[in-house]
Amino acid sequence: ASPVVALAGDQFLATTGALASLFNGIGRLGWASAVDAFGYKKTFTTLLIIQALNTAFYPVAARISPAAFMIATCIAYFLLGGIFSTSPTCCALAFGPESAALIYGALFSAFGIASISGVQLAKSLIPTLGWKSLYRALALTTLMAAPFIKLLNVPS
Repeated sequence: ASPVVALAGDQFLATTGALASLFNGIGRLGWASAVDAFGYKKTFTTLLIIQALNTAFYPVAARISPAAFMIATCIAYFLLGGIFSTSPTCCALAFGPESAALIYGALFSAFGIASISGVQLAKSLIPTLGWKSLYRALALTTLMAAPFIKLLNVPS
């Protein structure tokens, strides 16, 4: 059977989801610790570069093997945990502790809106671009965001 077919099993998908959740939690601790050790800008730039590489690799992973797909999914959730754990710190550093909660709330709400609307956008682009090209475009936009981290008004 094709590796992609093997991804459809309930047990495999449940195991992948459970492991991804674990990696999300580990990512929150790991990336928050990295901010303490290396500063926000270096840490978040590194996170974005790894995320871009993993996003570009993701559709390929599904075709390599179920294990490759599981690993790529766990990496994606590890990185997502990093985004969610480092963004409040950035908001506090950039806008001050008195405004951090409001700014982070707006940022988190925008993430939710983008997640929901992104599904519709992806559905409209897949017939034209295909999955692989869509993931490459997403990886490219993530990579393009990395240099803008230098512009943030936060300590290095």
